[in-house]
Amino acid sequence: MRKGEFLSIAGAFFWLAPAAWAQDTGAPVTFTWFIPLSQAVDLLQSRYAKPVTDEWPIWSRGDLTSVCCYKGLEVFRVKEHSFTLPEGLSPEKVPLADAVRQMVEAYNRQNPDMPRFGVLESKYAVHVVPVEVHDEQGRLVPARNFLDVRVSIPVERRTAAEHLDAVCRAVTAAMGRTLAVRDEWSFNSYFAANGYAVPEYTVVTGAQRQYMLFEWGVDTVSARDAIGELLKGSATTMTWKVGCLMLGPPAEWVCHVAMYPLTVGGAIRSFDRRRPFQVLPQQ
Repeated sequence: MRKGEFLSIAGAFFWLAPAAWAQDTGAPVTFTWFIPLSQAVDLLQSRYAKPVTDEWPIWSRGDLTSVCCYKGLEVFRVKEHSFTLPEGLSPEKVPLADAVRQMVEAYNRQNPDMPRFGVLESKYAVHVVPVEVHDEQGRLVPARNFLDVRVSIPVERRTAAEHLDAVCRAVTAAMGRTLAVRDEWSFNSYFAANGYAVPEYTVVTGAQRQYMLFEWGVDTVSARDAIGELLKGSATTMTWKVGCLMLGPPAEWVCHVAMYPLTVGGAIRSFDRRRPFQVLPQQ
């Protein structure tokens, strides 16, 4: 199986999260899913209309269960578990960073057998990140996260997705484990570089690519901060998820970074910073 097809299969399972758009009353909400904390992150983003990113750990075998099978591959996902979001987490009552911390602390208390998470803040967003993960003996050890890696990206003219791919390739080289961009078309489309809207499902290649190019690079910053710097130029306020899924045989981790616009009250907020002013010319 080709690497691209392998990544596509992983993506099909990776982000199939049930809708998390509960009424924004601040009342307790219970999620039961493979990664309920990720659903809670989505709900807080909806309530606050501000980006909260989340990153999933490299899970140990003890955290996983088989949800077999897809196109001949066995799929391993995290064991289903539950999380109840504390009440009162709303913009009228609690600042966003404090709300995210309360959410994560509650998750850690309610799920002591799962990896432990923490909260970081950057100029761009609030970030939920793993802080302790299980080793193969089931012991909690410090997490090694993709976006903690410090990267330097030479300033070059690239598309938005190519800039993000350059970050992922730098992280991959440092980690020794592949991190790939999921859905490059979607990222280029919502980013709308140079004011160009990308037609649906258009992969920017050939003569079209010249309209989407812009200079960008960073010098020795965390990959997390690099992505935040890149997104300053986006026409859409974007957020992201980073996570890994195991497929087999043979057992192999597939890890993605997925960029997507904020969804508030179930509605996608595309081009909330500026509208594209022209459509990408056809080849």
